[in-house]
Amino acid sequence: DTERHIKGYYKGGLEGDLSEGSPTWYKYVISLHCPDPAPTEPEDTVLLKTVAQAVDFDMINQGRLPAFPIWKITGPFTNVDVLNVTSGVGFSLIVTLTAGQYIIVDSRPSELRQNVSVYDQTGANRFPVVFPNSVFFPLVSGQNNIQVNFTSGTTGATTVQLTYLARYRSLLR
Repeated sequence: DTERHIKGYYKGGLEGDLSEGSPTWYKYVISLHCPDPAPTEPEDTVLLKTVAQAVDFDMINQGRLPAFPIWKITGPFTNVDVLNVTSGVGFSLIVTLTAGQYIIVDSRPSELRQNVSVYDQTGANRFPVVFPNSVFFPLVSGQNNIQVNFTSGTTGATTVQLTYLARYRSLLR
């Protein structure tokens, strides 16, 4: 009773001679390209945190493999540091956003995303705001302790959203 997905794209195949089979079967080969061969949950896990909740929170990656989060950080705020205390790595953004503006940090490998890794609500590349030596970390399997700290300028409208797909080693648990 467990559903898993592997996204694949048609590469080739399904060509052949219909006379090579019988009235009840035909032999066709199909080739698929799977950018991430790990099975995933069918739906994203989404966590939305206020400024107060994001300061220090625990979350559990139910998958058996590291998961690649997509962060959506909505202003107003000035500068943000995101640290995965569990793995000891994190990233910093040197940016000022007003109310309603947001920035996306997509930590997925390039073959799994359709855009640049850091962009704003207009789709503009915002990679230059990433502080040097930042690491767009994966979530380890199991518990992750996350800390999000802003330099200044936050209000009740400032939020941090974390979205990821739990990944597994096989189609079954």
